[in-house]
Amino acid sequence: ATANGAVYERAVPVFADVDPETLLIGAAQAEAVFTARTRALIAVDYAGQPCDYSALADWAARRQVPLVADACHSLGGSYLGQSVGSLARLNCFSLHPVKAMTSGEGGVISTDDAALAQRLRRFRNHGLMQPDPIARPWHAEQIELGWNYRLTDFQAALAASQLTKLAEWTDRREQLAARYDAACAELPALSPLAVLDNRRHAWHLYVVQLELQRLSVDRDAIVQALRAEGIGVQVHYRPVHLQPFYRTHYGTRLGQCPAAEQAAERVISLPLFPAMTTADQDDVIQSLEKVIQHYLK
Repeated sequence: ATANGAVYERAVPVFADVDPETLLIGAAQAEAVFTARTRALIAVDYAGQPCDYSALADWAARRQVPLVADACHSLGGSYLGQSVGSLARLNCFSLHPVKAMTSGEGGVISTDDAALAQRLRRFRNHGLMQPDPIARPWHAEQIELGWNYRLTDFQAALAASQLTKLAEWTDRREQLAARYDAACAELPALSPLAVLDNRRHAWHLYVVQLELQRLSVDRDAIVQALRAEGIGVQVHYRPVHLQPFYRTHYGTRLGQCPAAEQAAERVISLPLFPAMTTADQDDVIQSLEKVIQHYLK
């Protein structure tokens, strides 16, 4: 979705690599692909951990490009005491059912730029504005091309209700992640992603990387074995630059983002959701231990 947003506007998405320990973009990775044609930097808060927005903001200011946060995974998190949603010029959230809170479908954008906020309100409503909403509330003028992107009222009501529960749900995700951390510390051949200081991880995903050199099979075999045990593990994600659409239309290729590509062959997302019980999680941990031990070299 992040790259597609650029394509819709006939821009060319340029893919930066990630830090291999966190799978987050940093200023060094952005600098490596910067050119005079760069128009914006979009940082993805993978798995729920906010990027280093101080460093990214400094880089963006120096390079004179706007900073956009794809914060779809990190709602409920924070960085240097600031809540996610206030860390970039534009902060984008998903309200898809699998995210931290939902409206059934749709999304949210936050910004502290009043002019940009007004333009976004027009954009979601066909490009219409009301020149005098008090004296002539029936009169609207289209001043630019927009889309029909309005959330329905009942979807907005659902999201508003869920927002009141977000802190509780984030606390529970944090508790579950801590239990996974303790379990993974005792298991060979896998390691969780690094969590950096001065931020609160929202734990949309709990991702581990397999140490494949210590296993007799590849990641896909581990996934299949865990699923055979009834554990709903998933893989997040195949790198976008290796998707057929981007390889065909934009000439992206294997080897372009080596850290992301290596991680993509090793990552597994373990089940994690606020309604998950301790017994549920114990089942995951026991199955993980069984499968890993079976395939150890």
